[in-house]
Amino acid sequence: MAFWTQTTPGTRDPKRDFRFLLQVPGVAEPWAVKSAAKPNWTVGETPHNFINHKFKFPGRITWSDVQVVLVDPIEPYDTTLGVMQWLKTAGYRIPTTGTANEPYSLAKSKAVFNNPEHRFGAPNGQGPASGGNFVLKQIDAEGNSVDEWTLFNAWIKGFSVSQSNYESDNMQQITLTIAYDYANYEHKLKQVNTAWKEEGVPINDYTIPGNKQ
Repeated sequence: MAFWTQTTPGTRDPKRDFRFLLQVPGVAEPWAVKSAAKPNWTVGETPHNFINHKFKFPGRITWSDVQVVLVDPIEPYDTTLGVMQWLKTAGYRIPTTGTANEPYSLAKSKAVFNNPEHRFGAPNGQGPASGGNFVLKQIDAEGNSVDEWTLFNAWIKGFSVSQSNYESDNMQQITLTIAYDYANYEHKLKQVNTAWKEEGVPINDYTIPGNKQ
């Protein structure tokens, strides 16, 4: 039966745009997030021409960057402070006189979100440790996770702050561009409501398999 006519107790609505949770490790709590793009990918192609025909062969998968928009509270966690702490932990140093001869640069091992050295942007400048994967959860009306996107080896590629403006009383916003190597989608509905499977609706957990060890 179609979802718009289904009224059986326990029936879940379709996925809704506003039902999601995201924690950007090292930057902010989920409540500071305003919007988050989901991963997109494209498959490259290699053409082969033969007389009057063109044949196309699939190539590499390219995962597109995602953008996240957050508000910038003062406490308990300052989003801008969290981003700047991330930049420092990733290896960036301001070229002052005393450090000009220290050839610091960003390292991927330090920049990725699961670096345990990353901290939340607490007002005292050193919040609690927050290293972990970048995970976007779609939830249902009861707050159960129905699917999850995990971005692996994610790091901040771009950072911008909304313009200060005497004509506006909006909350200040932070926009982050997140780069990552690849993402995986995990279907969680089976763990939420196993009764559906018993009623004949095929529900299976799904993840793309990894390489064999």
